[in-house]
Amino acid sequence: MDKKVSKFISFTILTLSLTTVMAGAAIAPALGMISEHFNQTSKILVSQIVSIHSIFIIFSAFLFSYLSKYLNTKKIAILGLCLYIIGGVGASFFDNIWIILFLRAILGIGVGFIQPLTNGLIGFLYDDKDKVKLLGLSSAMSSLMGLVAAPLSAYLAAISWNYSFYIYFLGIFVMVFAVLFLPTVILRQNKNKTTNLEVLKQIYPFCIAVFLTMLTFYSFPTNFSINILEKGFIEPKYIGLLMALQHFFVILVGVFFARTLKIFKEYSKFIFGVFFGTGFLMQFLASNLNFIFIGLLLVGLGHGFLMPFIMSRVSIYVKKENMAIAMSLMSIFLYLGQFVNPYLIKFILILFSSNSSNLAFLMSFIFSIILFLWFFYIDRFYFEK
Repeated sequence: MDKKVSKFISFTILTLSLTTVMAGAAIAPALGMISEHFNQTSKILVSQIVSIHSIFIIFSAFLFSYLSKYLNTKKIAILGLCLYIIGGVGASFFDNIWIILFLRAILGIGVGFIQPLTNGLIGFLYDDKDKVKLLGLSSAMSSLMGLVAAPLSAYLAAISWNYSFYIYFLGIFVMVFAVLFLPTVILRQNKNKTTNLEVLKQIYPFCIAVFLTMLTFYSFPTNFSINILEKGFIEPKYIGLLMALQHFFVILVGVFFARTLKIFKEYSKFIFGVFFGTGFLMQFLASNLNFIFIGLLLVGLGHGFLMPFIMSRVSIYVKKENMAIAMSLMSIFLYLGQFVNPYLIKFILILFSSNSSNLAFLMSFIFSIILFLWFFYIDRFYFEK
């Protein structure tokens, strides 16, 4: 690729990353105010505003693997972004929880095309060194948008709960770059006869790792806003600023991801795994804002490292011709963890006859321990290979 064109392509791929964090995390700061508006509606139903899209992302990720054989990357990106804008912004015009959830499902289908496309393009177009760098920057860009979107969403929701959905107008900006600069490549060639099951057998330890990572993490966007309101630590309009701190630390790790991996090598996943779990433990134990700040720091560092780490290992381990399948599988497990989180937490709350959102952070701490132990299995699995 021409160097000048390559820079535009790289920037465009990174702008696609902006949309993925917006699916749920950008609206999370407004969830407390949305919950207050729909106060006659079940909390678990309202919490699905930030997670129901996940199950539809899973569905469309399956579809992505098929479409990538027939549509080029630009067409898939435009299709995904159109659905993203319609589902995201459309929710602002309705005062019916079921219609909002339906539109969130449409948003999810759009993200289900964009997420594996972004990581698939990085794996397909770049060498191993650049893959690691780009995946770190992709994570940083996602959280940069989260850093901006979280306080903006909370501010808009403070005016009116439905204004928070205006944040999805970002998709128009991303689409302009996609139309102008995204390459028209076919990620999955028809001559490639490798099946989804064959690729899954190669990468299933990483699929489970990304599932556990998101299962652990998603207690944060689904419960933090509500939990802070319950504890009364801060006024609602400042919740977005507080949540933005987590995104700031993800950005920090993403920018220095390649260097961090080079310094700590195989120990890095264990170090940041400890940070990740400890951050949720601090949230659970929080009796004042100091605990909250430390928890946000550690959760941000952990999540900011683990996600690009897991994706980079897959992009290096899998052949280019299987990248579309691999990334669609990773997206399925990623969003499956996101979708399962509120239901599993709700089940545990019922089991212990509790109605406190704070218990979700304790469960995430326990999930993080399972993830930490799973990393030992990953080392053994690939070392024996």
